[in-house]
Amino acid sequence: MYFWQVILLEMKRIFLYSMSILLFAFGCGCGNDDNAKAPFEGRLLKRMTIEANYPENNQTADFTYDSKHRIATITLVGEIDDFFTYAYNNRNQVTSISKANGEDFAFEYDNEGRLSGYTEGNVDHAVVYNSGNQTYTINGSAFVLKENGDILTENGMTYNYSSVGSATLKGPLRDVVGSSYQLTTYLAQYDAIVYMVKDSFTGRSGNPDALFNFTLTNGYDYQDYTMQTNYGSFGLTFHCTFEYFQNE
Repeated sequence: MYFWQVILLEMKRIFLYSMSILLFAFGCGCGNDDNAKAPFEGRLLKRMTIEANYPENNQTADFTYDSKHRIATITLVGEIDDFFTYAYNNRNQVTSISKANGEDFAFEYDNEGRLSGYTEGNVDHAVVYNSGNQTYTINGSAFVLKENGDILTENGMTYNYSSVGSATLKGPLRDVVGSSYQLTTYLAQYDAIVYMVKDSFTGRSGNPDALFNFTLTNGYDYQDYTMQTNYGSFGLTFHCTFEYFQNE
């Protein structure tokens, strides 16, 4: 074999070896891209600010999130300061709300993912679900929930939500992963019914005692997210604004 033929064979061997390395590296790179975490495309509520006609009722709520974009903590500053820490099951349902000020809450669910009971401090509360009318009876009150966990009715009172055509406008928690936020946090803090919602909440109606009915007037941005709301209850008026994290 001539010398030049030997050189060509050696160059061919080196070329094929190099190509095999490149193809292997490319294949690994593609696999990593497939498993890469998709960027989050929604909005996460950063801060809620409430300004009341009586300054002692002013309040802020600051939110943090875990790696799955579920609420991790809420820091409340106002008439009563508090700090809520949330935990979840593998269905992204709230299983506990630990409070710095007051009793902790723990929530249990059945095999179908329905709330079956909760504990407030050391006190156990049974939750009875009626599949016929899809009601949860909690402490004598009957609740019907929407599929996303927002409250639809409570003891005959209707929770109203704003929509345009068939599309419901977006509440502050529309893109937050998880459900049952409104009901579980409502049990821990009454005011949560206003802002812990997936859809745009516009008030509660249907109670014979008008004091327990109220209407929210909301303002939206160009993407139909709730940016502010005004409402009144028991002689108080509130102006509430919502600030969201920027997408990363």
